[in-house]
Amino acid sequence: MLYKLYQKLYFYVLGMIIVSILSTMAILSLFPNPNGERGMLRGHIKEELVFAKNVIFDSYKSDPNNIKKKLLEIKKDLNWELSIWKDEKCIAFTDKIPNIEEFKKNIKDTNDDEIDIIDKKGTFFVYLDEENKSKGFITVRFRPPPKREPHIHYERILPPLLSIIFLAILMIPFTIYIVRPFKKLMISINNVSLGNFSTKLDVSKNSEFSFIADSFNNMTEKIQDMIQQKQRLIADVSHEIRTPLTKIRLSLELLDKEGKGKQKYIDKGISEIENLDELIDDLLSASKLEINFDSSKFIDIDLVDFIEKFIVKNQIFIEATNFKINYDSKIKEYFIKGDKKDLESVFSNILSNAAKYSHDSSEINITSVEKDGKILIQIRDFGIGVNSNQLEKIFDPFYRTDDSRNRKTGGNGLGLSIVRKIIDNHNGKIWAELPNDGKSGLIINISV
Repeated sequence: MLYKLYQKLYFYVLGMIIVSILSTMAILSLFPNPNGERGMLRGHIKEELVFAKNVIFDSYKSDPNNIKKKLLEIKKDLNWELSIWKDEKCIAFTDKIPNIEEFKKNIKDTNDDEIDIIDKKGTFFVYLDEENKSKGFITVRFRPPPKREPHIHYERILPPLLSIIFLAILMIPFTIYIVRPFKKLMISINNVSLGNFSTKLDVSKNSEFSFIADSFNNMTEKIQDMIQQKQRLIADVSHEIRTPLTKIRLSLELLDKEGKGKQKYIDKGISEIENLDELIDDLLSASKLEINFDSSKFIDIDLVDFIEKFIVKNQIFIEATNFKINYDSKIKEYFIKGDKKDLESVFSNILSNAAKYSHDSSEINITSVEKDGKILIQIRDFGIGVNSNQLEKIFDPFYRTDDSRNRKTGGNGLGLSIVRKIIDNHNGKIWAELPNDGKSGLIINISV
């Protein structure tokens, strides 16, 4: 599969080069250069000859007898071989007289460019007066060739420049072709990292990237299947455990009614069974949060109003535990995308923990403020708190800060781990900290 991809990329690049070259040639053919290298040389020579013509002609008119002296001065400055002609006769020269027969042969082929080559050695001539050619002409032979001022040859730069432009344009669809499937792959990988294993990488079956998509989809399917097997295992184990527990509980209750057992053992057995039942429920809840999470079902929730209604809704529980809850919101409303049932579970767990580990008739303070573009909710109790080295660990599954206390208060160490998973699913953060006012207790921070 990779060889096919390499092969296609190779021929695509090769095709781009060929098309760019052909396109450049086509563009240049539409705008041909009428001069070329020869035209540039002739243009330069023409400028030099016109200059020489003007100097010589002005000198000849003002002082015909000293024309040779002027020619020698020019030769000395420019190292030219010069001659001046009138009526097909050379009236002055510097080195030697050019071949007049060759001149006569070329004069017939002369066009209106004013300049032509007399012989193969590079001797040029120019009329002193183009309109009145009988006034004569001058010949010039450059020895060595004239020095040219440095200049940019645009006709040499244009072809490669156009080639680069065409290559750049043709590379755009090529880049899109290469990047698009990898962009889809990165999005899919990000979704998988967020726990959405149902994500599929969709590319054309005829694409050379299809084998990557197939491998990725096969991987996610296997991961999802493994997790589903884990979920089924937990469900099966929970069912298998719950069935005998139900029978044990029923037997103990019957034993209690018949009065054939000691009450304290019966109560202990029933309590332990209830703890196991609660543990199974929490395991199932944690499993569902891992597997069945679907953010597409989230709705808009005003978190400020949600907390107020939650406190009112749980007023009976609050009064029964003899606690006072103070809620102070610094903002009027703050909407998030979320699941009401899961958020109720978050606050139920946190408030339940706060009540368990606080003294009777204690207070629980809840505040909400806007910070860094998010809502920050702080839940403060005045209970026994935890050690500073336990602040991170209390969110780990089955972690207990004090085994003796947990036997007294119940709980299985899954509550806060479930809370953290729910907050993670809502793209938020949760952490604990100790109060800095010198009082006991614990502060749970939630930012969403």
